[in-house]
Amino acid sequence: YQPLNPSADTIRVLYFENFKKHSEPIRCRLVHVEFGQRPKYNALSYTWGDESTKYDIYVDGQKVQVGFNLFDALKSLRRRKGGIPIWADAICINQQDIPERNRQIRIMAHIYARAVKVLVFLGIQSPSLDMDEEERYRLLSHHPYWERVWIVQEIFKARNIEVCFDSERLRWKDFITNLDELVSRTNKPHKFDRHLRLKYEHNQTLLFLLKAYRSSKCKDPRDKIYGFVGLASDCHRFPIDYSKTTYEVWKDTVTFISRQPRYDAWNMARIGSLIKRLL
Repeated sequence: YQPLNPSADTIRVLYFENFKKHSEPIRCRLVHVEFGQRPKYNALSYTWGDESTKYDIYVDGQKVQVGFNLFDALKSLRRRKGGIPIWADAICINQQDIPERNRQIRIMAHIYARAVKVLVFLGIQSPSLDMDEEERYRLLSHHPYWERVWIVQEIFKARNIEVCFDSERLRWKDFITNLDELVSRTNKPHKFDRHLRLKYEHNQTLLFLLKAYRSSKCKDPRDKIYGFVGLASDCHRFPIDYSKTTYEVWKDTVTFISRQPRYDAWNMARIGSLIKRLL
C-alpha cells in the first residue's frame, strides 16, 4: 500500500484490469482519489463471512488473498462492462495500518454517502431464480447480511442502492417493496424487518443506535461501537482507535455518554452495563 494523503479525505478505489475469459484471475489496481475531486465510484456492501478459506486476486501485480464472499462479489462485478471503480473495505483500507484504519473508519459514512451507488451484494449462490418467488424472498430476508453492524450506516447513508443476488440486480425501492409485501402477508419476524424503517429515521444518538441494533453482529466487538459513530448525530468528537482494548473502548463510550446532562448516575450504571454486554 502507498500511504494515503493524511491532510485530505482520501480513499483508494479499485479498477479491474481487462480480461478475455471469466476463468482468468482477477487483476485490479488501486488508485488514490480525494473527495475534493468528486470521484465517481461504487461502494460495496457485503458480509465478510467465513474467511478460513482464502482466494487469490492480484492487486497492482501483487497476489492478495481475500475471503470467499468478497471474491464472489469481485468476480460478479468484473463482468460488468464499462465499470466504474469499486470501493471495498477489505482491499481499499490497509487493515494492518492502525492509524489509517482509524481515519478511514472515521469517514466511512462519507464514503458510502458519496458513492454513485452502494452495491448490496447477497451472493451469487443466493436463492435460485428457479425457486418460487415468495420462498426466494423469504430466504433473502433471513440472509446473514441483515445482521451486520456496518450495514446500518452503509444503507442509511447511501444515495442510490442496488441489490445484487444470483444474476439479479434490483433497485432498493423495488427490493424492499417485495420484502415488505412478504412481511405483511406472513406476519412473521425477519432479520430484514428493522431495515424497512431505517431509511426514514433521522438524528439518532449513539445510545439510541446501540440500543436499537444491540443484536447486530460483527467479528471485532469494538465495531459494535465504532460501526455507529459515523451515523450518530452526537458523535463528531468520538475517539476511534483500533489500538485500544475492548475495555478502553467501553470506558471511552461510557465517558462520552456520561457528559450528556440528561443521564444521572442510576441511568449511567444501566448504560454501562448495556455497553459491557455489547463488547
